[in-house]
Amino acid sequence: MTAALLLHVPEEQELCLLVRIMHQYRVRNLFRSGFEELQLQFYQLERIMKDFIPDLHQHFVASGIEAHMYASQWFITLFSAKFPLHVVFYILDLFLLQGMETIFQVAIALLLLSRKELLLLDFEGVLKHFRVHLPKRYRVEENARILLQTAVNVKIKKLTKYEKDYQATKANRVDPVERLKKENNVSKDNVDSLQKELLATKKLLVDTEEEKKRLEEEISRVKEVFRRATAKTDVDIKRDANGVQTKRTGIGTSTN
Repeated sequence: MTAALLLHVPEEQELCLLVRIMHQYRVRNLFRSGFEELQLQFYQLERIMKDFIPDLHQHFVASGIEAHMYASQWFITLFSAKFPLHVVFYILDLFLLQGMETIFQVAIALLLLSRKELLLLDFEGVLKHFRVHLPKRYRVEENARILLQTAVNVKIKKLTKYEKDYQATKANRVDPVERLKKENNVSKDNVDSLQKELLATKKLLVDTEEEKKRLEEEISRVKEVFRRATAKTDVDIKRDANGVQTKRTGIGTSTN
């Protein structure tokens, strides 16, 4: 995809465009959280295929062919990995205009236009068709034009509904053992958290006791210093008073 963009726009604009595609159009999400978003789109594609091409969908189910076996690169690379550049340019233009819906439209168009051949193929034949024959067909400009014309006429209306169905199906598929493991892990995490809080509280109490002891010792030292200073002051006052008294006595004696 990056190479296709570079052929379209200067390098600086290509980087900005790539960032926009990754973030605004949710392409970045395809690579996150264990490819959860990609799994969702495979599910949506199979549901849309069932709506538009029920006989081909049934043939794929009977043959054990799942969307991830042929459509992974369609979503991850926006068709830029296998298809000719002129096709990729058309798809990118539509994608920037409409977003991820374009990928579903082109995917269904590809399946519609190859329906007759695919219905005659077995498992290996279907995968080979997607891998080899399909990209070659659209090297011809006229075939590419028909593909894009077909794609824009595919009206995708139930993506949101199928996303909700996927989430509900996924929730119902949760294994009870796995659920208990998760709950157990949560409980362990809570216990660990409480233990950490307890240790922190104990440490705080120890620190508080040590601080209290330190302050008490400091107060005792200050009191002792104050006591000594007070005692010294009292001694000095008495000494000064005695000195004054002695001087007065001496003066009185000399006068007599």
